[in-house]
This record gives sequence, structure tokens and C-alpha cells, in this order.
Amino acid sequence: LQLSPALVVGFVHAHTQQEREGLRRTYAQSMRMLALAVLPVSLGGAAIMPALIPVVFGPAFVPAVPSAVILMGTVWLVAFAIIPWGMVSAVGESAKLLRIQVISGILTLVLLAVVVPWAGLQGAAWSRTAVNVVTLLMLLGAVRRLIGPALPLGVIVRNMVAALLCALAAAVPVALLDDIPALVVAVPAGGLAYAVALRLLRVIDAEAAERLIEKLGAKLPAASRPILERLAPLLAPR
Repeated sequence: LQLSPALVVGFVHAHTQQEREGLRRTYAQSMRMLALAVLPVSLGGAAIMPALIPVVFGPAFVPAVPSAVILMGTVWLVAFAIIPWGMVSAVGESAKLLRIQVISGILTLVLLAVVVPWAGLQGAAWSRTAVNVVTLLMLLGAVRRLIGPALPLGVIVRNMVAALLCALAAAVPVALLDDIPALVVAVPAGGLAYAVALRLLRVIDAEAAERLIEKLGAKLPAASRPILERLAPLLAPR
């Protein structure tokens, strides 16, 4: 949600300049960068939940692990909705957003009333996931009608595959080791698998990698800059 105001400002600028191609380009770049950051956190985070929940909250919360896995593993749906929401807001289509909110609200009430009584907490998690899927699809459809096809679907699918490999690498130690050792091994294993998968699947081009490293370098200590610069060619083959 912190991204939304900045995105709206950028989209409004392109819209007021009547730059339809600029809108599509900004939208596509925003979706690519968001997928790059959010997908490994969501799917990798879901993979380590069985070890993380007992460590953080204690054994009493182990029954909540399945629901936590569902919610964490699908949180990318919520994140992905931020950008099309910002796009629709920027072009002044508030009526569309209102309709989407109303439909999502009604669907939430219906699913919770029908599913939770017989499926409990996991039913609530799956209901929320279903609502998030419908909401995202409606927002993506609204953006497509406004600016035409602009979603970089191929890149996002490859990014999703890389994030699934990240989750798989993290899930192996979680399944084989006790909680704390599992976390110690799982997090770097998932990160390494994700970085390798990004390169092999060519998710990031050289220009995007350099732009990403530049943004990270501006936020991290100066001493980390040389390390970050070495990462760019590793993530994106020239």
C-alpha cells in the first residue's frame, strides 16, 4: 500500500500528457518490479511458515500453520492489485473502483457465510484468496479496457516459476530439519535458488538489473555498493 501514492502520481502525469504508450510502459515496468520483489517473499515465506510459526509464537499455534501458509502464499495477489488500482484511480475511473469494491465485499460476505461454518479457519483463508483472485482479475480487466494490453504476462510467469523454485529450495530443509536449523538453512537456500532461477529463466534484462541495483544502492549503506554492483551481471546475463 505504501507504493500506491507514488504510482498514482506517475500514472496521472502520463495520463495528463496524453501519453498512452507511456502509461503502458510505466504500468508494465511497475508490474515487473513488483513481481520481482513480492513473489519470492510470498511463496518463499509460505514455505518456511511451518518452521517459523512455532519459533515465533510457540507450539500452541501449530494448528494455525495451514491457514498461515495459504495466506502467505497468496499475499502476492493483494500486492499485484495495488498497481492496477493505482492506474484506474489515476485516470479518474472511480466508479469502476466502487463497483469492484462492492462486488468484492458481497463475495466476501457470501463465501465467509457459506464456507467458514464447515471449513473453519482454513475455509476463511481460502475464501479470502478467492476474493483476492476475483478482485485482481477485475482490476486487470479494467486496466486492459483503459490502456489496452500492457501486462507483461510472459515475464511474470517466468518470475513465478523462479519464485516457486525459491519456495521449493526453502521447503526442503523445513521438511528435514528442526525449526531453528531449518530457518537458518532455508532462507539463504531460497534466496540462492531464486537468484539462479532469475538468471537461467532470463527474468531480468541487464538494464533492469542495473536499475534495480542502483535503487537498492541508494537505500543501503555505501559500503554495500561494490557488492551490489557485482550482483547485476549475476542476475542478468548480457
